[in-house]
Amino acid sequence: MGSSGRYTAYYAPTWRMAKYLQPSSVVTQLQSGHGWTSNGTGVTSNLNNTTAGLPVIGTQCASLTTGGGGAQSNLRKFAGTIPDTTGKAVRLRVRCDDITHLNELDFYLGTSSLGSNYKWQFHIQGASALVTSGDWVTVVLNFGDATTTGTPARSGLTDAQLQAWDDNTGNAVTVHLQSVELVADPSATYPNGLVSFCFDDAYQSVWDLLKPRLDLYGYPASVYVIADIVGTGVGAAARLTWAELRALQDSCGWEISGHAATDADHSSTLTSMTAAQVDADLRSLKAQMRDNGLHGDGYAYPLGQFGRTVDGQPTGPIVERYFAYARTTASRTKHEHTVPGDPLRIRGLSGISTFAGGITPTSLTTTSTGVLDVAKANASWVVLVFHQGTTGTVDATTKVLQSDFNSIVDKVNTNAMQVLTVADVLRG
Repeated sequence: MGSSGRYTAYYAPTWRMAKYLQPSSVVTQLQSGHGWTSNGTGVTSNLNNTTAGLPVIGTQCASLTTGGGGAQSNLRKFAGTIPDTTGKAVRLRVRCDDITHLNELDFYLGTSSLGSNYKWQFHIQGASALVTSGDWVTVVLNFGDATTTGTPARSGLTDAQLQAWDDNTGNAVTVHLQSVELVADPSATYPNGLVSFCFDDAYQSVWDLLKPRLDLYGYPASVYVIADIVGTGVGAAARLTWAELRALQDSCGWEISGHAATDADHSSTLTSMTAAQVDADLRSLKAQMRDNGLHGDGYAYPLGQFGRTVDGQPTGPIVERYFAYARTTASRTKHEHTVPGDPLRIRGLSGISTFAGGITPTSLTTTSTGVLDVAKANASWVVLVFHQGTTGTVDATTKVLQSDFNSIVDKVNTNAMQVLTVADVLRG
């Protein structure tokens, strides 16, 4: 056995998430006689695609290819029967052969030929997009992320549609749909919703400025470390020491998990490295964490990037040699599910900051329409990702004012939302 095999066995996660997904009510698995059709300008389709190696359920899936002109392209079934969605979330299995020219993926449930509907815009072209090329992706959609047209109701729905948009460059995109299902939402366990606080890069300001507000309410958090810069830096660039990280874990109940072995690899990202380089970084990261008494089995993708290495290997299977889950910064849909569609694609809201381009703190705390009130109303899980705290100038989306952070924590407390580390949520 090669060194990768030896180290994989030694540094494998101490716990594994169940590979099989929670039970569901099946709307369709796109098998023979499913009744779905295609629609759109220039669209071609294979509604009963039995290509060897493509379907992951049964013997076929439904496929469409866009026209390349930026128009909507649909797989749909109207006037069907959809089980009551009250207390449920929607689970989809989708695949795109090449996302280079995929601009957007949307899903709809509704009535009256979608004249009244719920709509989820769950993939947008760009960094940290949820769907990656050539992979079957399972995503769970909470009704808290849906926009509405008309007056849809959670019961009596009849219409379903997957909508794909290419980027209007003349390049067609092929998308496959394998299943539409309903799964129980976590309202029975977390009736007021659930929040996880995450801190990437392990800045000293987390301890000095942000931890005190969490301590006020006894809230834990998850920290993701870059091993070779632990305990380095001065001023705003200072990082937590191994001893401080160990104290957070042992005395405060925080989760201390991995981000990268080296700052250089963190800046490079997994998708700019070979599979061997990714494995080496992860192996070294896990070893340094274990050598310093840290037990975290979670991982935050460097700069949120995941998909394929430069030599074409999927990053997920490499990551799970060492870590039980991986967190992204994909947040087109903001509400994660406590039994995620893919534990290697946990959605997280990153860049919470008043700096231009950030997710404004008020977008989380605004009454009724803010993310936290929506999460409470829909019993969803929100993963909040921060980097540095400051009491001075906010000059990057990685910085949050201490006062803004405090207001977010206070809102979580006012809402009586449960607060757990990411790992504790996933362990159930």
